[in-house]
Amino acid sequence: MNRALNADQIQRELAELRASLSFEAQSAAADARTLADWQYHYRSHPWVWCGAGIVLGWAVVPWRSKGAAPASRDPEPMRKVVESAADGAQKGVSVKPGMLGTAAGLLASFVAKQSMAYMTQKGKDYLEKRVDEYRAAAGGRAHGHQQEVNS
Repeated sequence: MNRALNADQIQRELAELRASLSFEAQSAAADARTLADWQYHYRSHPWVWCGAGIVLGWAVVPWRSKGAAPASRDPEPMRKVVESAADGAQKGVSVKPGMLGTAAGLLASFVAKQSMAYMTQKGKDYLEKRVDEYRAAAGGRAHGHQQEVNS
């Protein structure tokens, strides 16, 4: 009889342990979601994010060198540029890409954006499928433990 009590006691302790592990896992998952949520961090510390934006902007924007020479007031270099452009226009040389080049650029941009949207959607679908499979597998194991404890 002492052995039967020990077996029942062990089963109860295991059931309590499983329940506490489940609660701790759910708590850890909630904490991980909170840590990964940038909006939560922005709401809790907005001034830190503003400061980080200012520092990033300061680091990214190039500085003008202080020793830059002032612009020359001599119109000769500019005159040469204008004359060479006028000569090219008279000879039929086009500096602009034209309608066909513009259309090709727009088409390439459109295709790139659509490809990115398609790949993003496929990735999202794949991840949702994997999460659903994981939850289904985890749910099946959790129910299996419940049945072992209850029987």
